Amino acid sequence: MLSPLPDPPEELPPLLDTASAGPDDDVLHEYIDLFYRKYDSNINALILYGSYLSPALRKPTSFPDFILIGRDKRSVNLTFGQRCLYSFLPPHALSETISKRAGGPSRCKYYILTRDDFERATSTSPPDLAIAGRLGKRVAILRADAAYRSNLVQAWARSMALNGILALSDLPEIFDLDVFILGALRASYRAEFRMVEKGKIEGLLAAERDFYARAYGTILRHLERCGWVAGVGSSYRVAADPTDLHSLADPLIARSRRNGKWRLVKYILLFKNWTEYLVDKIERSQGERIHLTPLERRLPLIFAWRHFFRLLREDRLR
Repeated sequence: MLSPLPDPPEELPPLLDTASAGPDDDVLHEYIDLFYRKYDSNINALILYGSYLSPALRKPTSFPDFILIGRDKRSVNLTFGQRCLYSFLPPHALSETISKRAGGPSRCKYYILTRDDFERATSTSPPDLAIAGRLGKRVAILRADAAYRSNLVQAWARSMALNGILALSDLPEIFDLDVFILGALRASYRAEFRMVEKGKIEGLLAAERDFYARAYGTILRHLERCGWVAGVGSSYRVAADPTDLHSLADPLIARSRRNGKWRLVKYILLFKNWTEYLVDKIERSQGERIHLTPLERRLPLIFAWRHFFRLLREDRLR
């Protein structure tokens, strides 16, 4: 049987903290101002993740993705609908818009959840990978209360370590650091029902190779010290029992995929212009613009299924 999940290596949080700066971007400053006006002093932290973070990954159609951590349920749920639905698989996914005077995107997506739910979502035994999967990659801490920043960096370190451990169930018999990093980056995508984007994982590694080599190299060496992997020359092999690794990874990934599908219902109800967001996302990831009829645009859950089934049939949704 596997030993308890190891804590992240002590040297990982300081490494992440030094790499946590975000772009100095007028668009981001506008969004930060918007969030702090809207939620006032109830924000513990604001995180940027996704393609907008990296110039190498950002496209003309990219827009920022954020994780907003609030103090309590009252502070993160500003409408009746949000309050009613919050306890059903947090976080919420919401959107905001800004003017284009900064010359950038007019819309963003953000996940919002309480500090307690964020701690649960990034624990060593999270309910799913909705948040921990995103924190398995490079993110930027745009704002954080001074007293909370250390907890936030520790949560990021736990999430990266967890994604590294989940990767072990999906690796070849002998692997090197790059293969390990790709497996860790792939973990969250294995746990989501999403658009297939060819070369997505390889692109993430290429864009931030130095960061991932240092962060996941630290995690890999730590797993070797803990007996989960063993060195084979300049490469590695998985030392833990494969059955045990699958018993750890498979239920979490299956639960994440199931929860993600249920969350879609909530997102559609709460996310402004959800249909437009999906159409834009398909265009960014697939290079194809879906043209909805007026009826499909007005009532997508009833009339727009033909597009969903076509993408599924073409193996562009998994």
